[in-house]
Amino acid sequence: LVNTDLVNNVANLTANVIIYDLQRVPVAISRTYVDAIQKGEEQDIFFTWPRRFTEDSNNGAGSFITDIIVTPRAIFAL
Repeated sequence: LVNTDLVNNVANLTANVIIYDLQRVPVAISRTYVDAIQKGEEQDIFFTWPRRFTEDSNNGAGSFITDIIVTPRAIFAL
């Protein structure tokens, strides 16, 4: 996660991720929290799930689509 804003620090972020199969059917969700990220700073963020993703969890396709939503909204690059 990169705070590309060169003026503002941001605190109390929530990052939500939705994993979709190739037909855009949600197959998993997760959430993580970031206490603060300084202006121009880069941080690794991590998501966890109770089970490993396999081809079987995506009808044998082996590929997934990911959407990551960060709140509060700010200027970020993932």
